[in-house]
Amino acid sequence: MGSTILRCVEKIEPLTKDSGNRIRMTGEAAEIDTDQDKVAHIVMNLLSNANKFTQQGRIEIAWSIHRAHLNIRVCDTGCGIDEADRDKIFEPFWQADMSLSRPAGGTGLGLAITKLYCELLSGEIDVTSNKPGSVFTVTLPIAQA
Repeated sequence: MGSTILRCVEKIEPLTKDSGNRIRMTGEAAEIDTDQDKVAHIVMNLLSNANKFTQQGRIEIAWSIHRAHLNIRVCDTGCGIDEADRDKIFEPFWQADMSLSRPAGGTGLGLAITKLYCELLSGEIDVTSNKPGSVFTVTLPIAQA
């Protein structure tokens, strides 16, 4: 699992440098039986969003295996998410700032797809935010290889 996440971090790292962000990762090496492509897509969407909404800050990704579940946590020091918006962010095409002049681009599909992939893998995704910063937690059932 570490190699899948490492590849995602390597892909996003040039963008984090452009935004002045630092990225840190921690996790245990483990081979697990799950759809690595879907996990990579989940991780890329979460890292991309963290970078998009964080400037001159910190992004952390951590993963662990506990009781036959893969737990992935992405934390950032970005602008955070209003409590009223936390349920909406997983809806297709929804964005906190719908104006054409918004600083962060995108279609509003990333988190909807991320949630769908979590559900297809019989997992779940949760978000907390203290403003500033957000924490996305993904929990996926796995079978260790």
